[in-house]
Amino acid sequence: FSSHACWFNTSSSGDWTAAKMFMEVRRQARSKWDDKCAFMTLGLPLSSGPNKVENNNAGDNDDMQFALNVDEWQNEMSAIGAFDDCATFTYEDESKLRILEKAVEGQRNAYARPLWQDNEPTSLDIEFEKVTQAVIEGTVFVWITDPHRSPVIFKKFHGGLSSKRVAGIIWHRTMASAAAQRALKDEVEYISSFGFAVYLASATSEEMGQEYKRVARPSAFMRIDGVMWDSVYTVMNLDLTLSLVAIRMEHPYRIYLDDARSLCPERKMKSGFGTHPGQSWRPGERVCECHFEEFTTTMVDHTCSLAGLMNAAGVIRDAGLGGEGK
Repeated sequence: FSSHACWFNTSSSGDWTAAKMFMEVRRQARSKWDDKCAFMTLGLPLSSGPNKVENNNAGDNDDMQFALNVDEWQNEMSAIGAFDDCATFTYEDESKLRILEKAVEGQRNAYARPLWQDNEPTSLDIEFEKVTQAVIEGTVFVWITDPHRSPVIFKKFHGGLSSKRVAGIIWHRTMASAAAQRALKDEVEYISSFGFAVYLASATSEEMGQEYKRVARPSAFMRIDGVMWDSVYTVMNLDLTLSLVAIRMEHPYRIYLDDARSLCPERKMKSGFGTHPGQSWRPGERVCECHFEEFTTTMVDHTCSLAGLMNAAGVIRDAGLGGEGK
C-alpha cells in the first residue's frame, strides 16, 4: 500500500469500478440471488478529470460543477445498469434538488430526495427503512460520497447493518486529521462486526476510442478488516482520499473480490511451505500474501507512493510509513 497508494485514491475511480462490478456479479448470480435491488447514493460523486471545474469564481463554479457532477453521475449510473436493474434513491442538498429531480425524470423507479445533515433527527437508518418499505424484497447498495461525513453516520445505521439487507457500502475517507485516523479503524471494525468484508478499492485509467475518453478499469482490491488491518492505511496524507467498499460475507460479490481481485488474498495453505524463501506455515493455516505482479507490469512509480503524494502536496514529514508487506 505504501508504494502504490495512488491506486486507491478516489481520483482513480475505484469507487465507480466497484459499483460496476457489483452490478455485473449481481446479474450473473440473479438466478440464485435476489432479483430486486435498491441503490442509495448520499450526495453525488464529484466529477473528475477533464470535467472538473477550477475554483476561480466560487458561486458560479459551484453551480457549473454540480451540473457536471449530475451529468457524469447520470451517464455512469446508466452505464453500470443501476437505473435498469434497481430502484435508485439519490440524496442531495435541497438547494440542488430541483436539478437532480429533472435529471432523473423518465428513469424508471428513480427518486431524488433531500440530504440530511449529521445533526438532524433524520438518519441513514430512517431513510433505509423507507427504502426497504418501497422495495419490499431484495438488497440495498449504499454509496456515501462525502469523505468528511461524520463517522456517526454508521453508528446511526445499526438497523440497516444488522438487517442483512445491505449488500454493500461504498464510502470515502481522507486522512486529514488525527480524528480521521482513529475514525477509519473504528469504522472498519464496526462495519465488519455485522458480517462485512472491507476493502480499499482501486482502478487504472486508460484512453479509449476515437474521442480519447478516459476509461477506468478495475485493479487490485485490498482487504483491510480483521487481521488484514494495518496502521499504514491511516497515515496522514492530505492528497489521498480512500475509496472503501464493504460487502456482506455471504454475497457472491465478496467471493468474486477475494478470488479474482484481492491484492493480498487470505488463503488456506495446503503445504507447510510459503511461496517465498524462508517462509513456512502449518498445513491448513490461513495466511495472506500480496501479489502485485497480478495487477501491474510497470516498475514502481515513486510519485504513486504515500511519500510521493505527500511531496506533491507539499506535506513532507516523517509519517511513519510502516506496515511491512502492505
